[in-house]
Amino acid sequence: MPEKEHGVAAEHSVATLITPILMPKWGLSMEEGQIVHWWKSVGDRFAEGEDLVDIETAKVNNVYEAPLSGMLRRIVADVGETVSVGGLMAVSSEPAVSDADIDAFISAFQESFVPEADAGSDSVALTRSRIHAGGHELEVGIAGEGDTVILIHGFSSNSQSWDLNLPTLAQRGRVITIDLPGHGASSKDVREGSLSDLATAVGTALDTLAVGGAHLVGHSLGGAIAMQLTLDRPDRFRSLVLVAPAGLPGGSVNRDFLDGIVDGQRARDLKPWLEMLFHNPDLVSEELIEEVARYKRIDGVEESLSVIRDHLVANGSFGHLAHSLAALPPTLVVLGDDDRIVGSPNTAGLPDSWRVITLNGAGHMPHVERASEFNDVLTSFLDENA
Repeated sequence: MPEKEHGVAAEHSVATLITPILMPKWGLSMEEGQIVHWWKSVGDRFAEGEDLVDIETAKVNNVYEAPLSGMLRRIVADVGETVSVGGLMAVSSEPAVSDADIDAFISAFQESFVPEADAGSDSVALTRSRIHAGGHELEVGIAGEGDTVILIHGFSSNSQSWDLNLPTLAQRGRVITIDLPGHGASSKDVREGSLSDLATAVGTALDTLAVGGAHLVGHSLGGAIAMQLTLDRPDRFRSLVLVAPAGLPGGSVNRDFLDGIVDGQRARDLKPWLEMLFHNPDLVSEELIEEVARYKRIDGVEESLSVIRDHLVANGSFGHLAHSLAALPPTLVVLGDDDRIVGSPNTAGLPDSWRVITLNGAGHMPHVERASEFNDVLTSFLDENA
């Protein structure tokens, strides 16, 4: 028995020296990708961020950059082969690991791997449609039935930023997600880009959907839009939830972050700015970085983000909101204690009736970094104001 235990330990230690290179997930709808070209051959070394393999998906062709430095020991998926998301494309290890150990690792992985589509998923299937709204074509997603919650994402993001919150909210009632003009799957035709213009577009979409008596949840820029929209249509919304919002007294918008996102072209350029969103930068996956880099390459995106950025940093762009906070419906503010994008608002300048909760160990994305805590706080507040 001792010899057997020693053998298991040795086998485990070898496995830790082998790194699988897996098919990334670029977007909720991606289930598989096809290998188009390997930029490295077996035996080649590569550095983190180097182009490693070109992958074709149902939507795009894109280069997958090496998530770490290492040596390519085995290519498991050759050019032309299709691999499920999370499936094994290749293996990296140092030369000291034997070919037999590489073979054993690959065999064990393939035997235990279950494709995402077969394993099931906690993600919510949204019924999607496009709505003409104030000169824009907005992508709208709807799931569930009952008490309605509307989710508005932040600058340079999209509705997928709510993926960890959707299952909980859809169990509670109806959820509506909206990709802002210039963002996600919405049209990239932003010419005005002011807070008023963005709020009008969202409001027009909700008019088309005949939404009333709903709860409005906005993150970052989406928080400022939610406040503006609620002031514009005071009888439309039952409650307001502001997640790390822009536009509150005492807060500020990090201009360097905005410029970094607008000007960044490649994944390696965008990575440090995306890491600023989180208290724990390790949460910034290669998939997220690649997704943002790919989004930046779409015609019209950089121009649209530039227009919106310029409005965000203009003097007085949010000033009018601070004078109207008392007119807003019951409001919950959820902050991260390490927000480097908008900082912390001056809570003394907020109405006494507002509830402010700070989640520790979170940056500008508390609904992602502290998803479970956030979902509990959010649903409790929504139930109180249903």
